[in-house]
Amino acid sequence: MLRPNYIFQNPDRPEGRATGEEAESKQEKINPKLKQFYEVKTKIEPFYSGGKLSVLSACHFACQCGPTIKIISTTKSTPLGKEADDVIEVDEKAEELEGNDQDDKKEDKNEGFKVINTYECEMDEILSFDASCLPHVLLTAHKSNLLRLWDLNDTTQPPKPVKLIRSYHNTPIIHVAIESSQNISSRGENVTSVGELSTGENPFANVRWATVAGSVVKVWEMGGNQVSRAIKVDNIASIGFVKWGCHGKPRLYAAERKIYVIEMSDETKQYEVVSSCEGHFSQITGIEWSGENNNLMISVGRDNVMILWDMEITFNRLKTIQLPGSVESIILTSPSDLYLALSPSSVRYYNIPSQKLSTSSVLNLGKDETIISFHPSVQSESQGGEFWISTLASSVYKVNTKIGGDYPNLQISKQFVGTLDEIFAVALWSNMKVAVANNTSIIRVYSLESGSCSFLRGHTDIVLSLSVQKNWLISGSKDNRIIFWEEDSDEPKFTLAGHIASVTAVCFDPLRMIVYSAAEDTFIKAWDQTKCIQSVVAHAKEIHSVHCSPNGAMLLSASRDKTAKVWDSDTLTLIGTLKGHKKSVWDAKFSSWDQLVVTASADTTVKIWDIPGFNCIKTLQGHQSSVLQAVFINSGLQILSTSSDGTLKSWDIRTSTCISTYEQSDDKLWALDAVPDGSLIVTGSADSILTVCVDVTEAKYQESVEKKNKAVEEEQRLNNLLRKGDWQHAIRLAIELDRPFTLLKIIRDITDMNDLTFVISTLPEEHKFKLMTYIKRWNTNSRTSTEAQVLLNIFLMTTPPEELSYVDTNSVVPFTVRHFQRVQKNLQHIALVKYLAEKVVN
Repeated sequence: MLRPNYIFQNPDRPEGRATGEEAESKQEKINPKLKQFYEVKTKIEPFYSGGKLSVLSACHFACQCGPTIKIISTTKSTPLGKEADDVIEVDEKAEELEGNDQDDKKEDKNEGFKVINTYECEMDEILSFDASCLPHVLLTAHKSNLLRLWDLNDTTQPPKPVKLIRSYHNTPIIHVAIESSQNISSRGENVTSVGELSTGENPFANVRWATVAGSVVKVWEMGGNQVSRAIKVDNIASIGFVKWGCHGKPRLYAAERKIYVIEMSDETKQYEVVSSCEGHFSQITGIEWSGENNNLMISVGRDNVMILWDMEITFNRLKTIQLPGSVESIILTSPSDLYLALSPSSVRYYNIPSQKLSTSSVLNLGKDETIISFHPSVQSESQGGEFWISTLASSVYKVNTKIGGDYPNLQISKQFVGTLDEIFAVALWSNMKVAVANNTSIIRVYSLESGSCSFLRGHTDIVLSLSVQKNWLISGSKDNRIIFWEEDSDEPKFTLAGHIASVTAVCFDPLRMIVYSAAEDTFIKAWDQTKCIQSVVAHAKEIHSVHCSPNGAMLLSASRDKTAKVWDSDTLTLIGTLKGHKKSVWDAKFSSWDQLVVTASADTTVKIWDIPGFNCIKTLQGHQSSVLQAVFINSGLQILSTSSDGTLKSWDIRTSTCISTYEQSDDKLWALDAVPDGSLIVTGSADSILTVCVDVTEAKYQESVEKKNKAVEEEQRLNNLLRKGDWQHAIRLAIELDRPFTLLKIIRDITDMNDLTFVISTLPEEHKFKLMTYIKRWNTNSRTSTEAQVLLNIFLMTTPPEELSYVDTNSVVPFTVRHFQRVQKNLQHIALVKYLAEKVVN
C-alpha cells in the first residue's frame, strides 16, 4: 500500500481557496487551545518481506517487499549515487559560512532511514530482481516472464522502466543476476566508489545479466539482446544458486548439487557450460573466490561441508572441510577472512591461510533470526570488514569487524526491521524512542531520530501489552509472564510469573514501583519487582486493559463483559462499576486533570464518566466500527480515539464534537499512545504501519493570523488604489486577492476602453488565467455577461493565438451564442417598436 508523507486528511476544503468572509470564518475555527492539526513526523511501513537484497552503496540497498521493489537510504539526507560523507562535506561548507554547529549537523545527517523509491507493476507481479551498483540499474523479472530494466538515477515519479524485454522462458524466472564491468564481488584495491559512476552516453554498455528459470540459464546484454542459447542443465529440477565471478572474462556459476561453470566459448562465441564441479550432496548456498587471480574457489551447502577448489586450470577439488552445521551463506571480507552463516543464526569465522574455524559464533543474533544471506558492502578494502545480513524474520543488519581475541568479532552498527506484522501495543519511551509489541515474542524499540531498531528478547510467546514509567518498561505476554526492562539495556531486569493465562494488559503505578496486570484468567494482580502482593478475580470475561489513576489511589479495568470497573489500588477492592456499553469495552483510562474516565467500546461509542457518581455524562458518537483505544490529552480538554476501520479521531470534550478525523490505516488501529499535552502521538495498526505524528496547530494558527493581517493590509491598499483611480494596479491586486466582485466594480467604473485594453494586455500569464475563470463565471449570468463579453473580446484581440491554450471554449462559446441571440432578438424588438412609433406619428 502506497501512501504520501502526510497521510492525514486536510480538514480544509481540498480544492479552491476561501474568499472574503469565508476565509475569515475558517481562520476563526482554529482554536490554539485545542490540538486540531497533526502532521506525520515518522511513518514506518513494511519495506522488506524477506528474500533477496542488493546493496547499492554504503548507505543504500534494494529489497523486495511483496510484489514491489523498494530502494532504501539509511541516511535521510543522502540521495542515491552519493555517499553520506560526500553530502555531509557539502553541507558542512555551507554551515561554516553560516557559523552553525557543524558537529551537531554532521551527527544528524548521518542518522535516518527513508524509502526513497518504489518500483512496481500493478498488473504484473515481480518474482525476482537484481540491482547493480555500477551503474545504478534495476532488473526485475515478472510473473508474465517479462523483464523490465529501470534506471535507479531517474527521479521520474512514478518510475518508468527503460526497457521491456520478453524472456522466452517457459517457466517462472526464479533468479536474476547482473554482472557489471566492476562486479560487486571483485572487492579489492581497484573497487570504484558509487560516487564515481560513468558519465558516458551509455553507462550500461559493459553490463550483462543472467536469468534462471528451472534448470534453464540465459545470458543477456544490457541492451536487451540474448547473447546465449538457452543453456539447459540436465538431470536436475531447478538451479538454486547463481553468481557471477571475475576471472579475466565474465564467468557465471550456476549451482544445485553441482557447480556448473558457464562462460563464452572462444570457438562458438556462445555461452556454454565449460566445466562442472562435483562434491556436494545437497543444495549449494554460497560461493566465494580468493587467492591470486581468484584461483581458489570456496563453496558451501546444506550438507555441512565446505570445499576448496582449484579454479586456475583444472577445476579440481583441493580439500573438503567438515562443518558443525548446514551453511546458508558465506562472504569474503578480505583475501584471508571468511564468514559463514550456520543455520539457523550462528556466524562463524574462517581464516583461509591457517584453515582455522572459530569454535563459537562471532555475532550474537537471536535464535529466531534465521540468516538468509550475506551481502557485501560497496567500498574499498581499506574500509574493510563491513557487510550486510538479511534474515528470515525480515530484519536487515549492517555489521563491521571488531578486532580482538583469537578471532575477529562482528558488531552490529545498524539494524532495521522490514515488517512489523500486526502491531498490538506501542509505548512512547524516553529519548525519542517507541517500544512496539507486534505478533512476535520480541519487543522492537525504534529510535525516532535515526530510524534504527533494537530488540528486547525475553518472552517466549507473543507480547500483548506495554507500559512505561521514566526509564522503565514492562511487558505482558502470552507466555503468562511480565518482564521489567531498563532503558539502554536489552536484557530482562526482572521477570514475574503468576497468571495462568495470557497477560493482556499491564500498567505502572505513577508514584510507586508497583505494577498491575490483567489476564485472560480474569484476574488482576499487583506486583512489586519480585512477587505478587495482591490478586483479585475482577471480571466475568477476558480483561482488555488496566490503568492507574494519576494519584495512584484507584485502578481502572475494562473487559469483554461490557463493563469497566474502578478498584482501590492498595487492596484491590471494588469501588464502582461503569455500565452502559452494549458490547465489549476495549479500553478505559483516567483523566490526569479531572475526576473523569473515558471508555472505548466495540459498540462504536466513546463514553465519558464521572468518578464520584460513576455515571455516564457524555457519549461521543462518530466512529463507524469498534473503538479500540482512547486517551485524554491537552489538560483533559480533548480525547483521542482509534477504531478498527483505521481512523483516529480527536474530540472536544466541552462541545462533545469530533474536531478532526485522520485516516491512518486500512486496518485496525490496535495501539495508541500520546504524551500528556498531545503534542506527540503514536499509533500502530494491524497492517504493520507505525505512525508518529506531531501537533502543528500553533503553527497553523500563526499562519492564519499572518494571512489575516496580510489580507487586511492588502484590502486597505486596494481601497487606496481605487480612490486614486490607479486601475492597472487595482485590477492586478484584486486578482491577487481573489476579489471578483471588486474587480467587476472596477471594470464597470472604467470609462475609457483603451485604458482597460492596456491593463488586460499587460497582465502576467497567471493573472490572465485567473481572470479567464472570472469571465467564464460572469458569462453564465445575463447581469454580468456584458462585462464578460467586453473582457473576452479584449482577451482575444490582445493575446497571441499560441497563448490561448488555457481558454476553455467549451464553456465560453455556448453562453456567448445565447447572449448573441438574446441581443439579436432585442434589436429586432427595438426595430419593430421604432417602426410602429413612426407609423403612429405619420
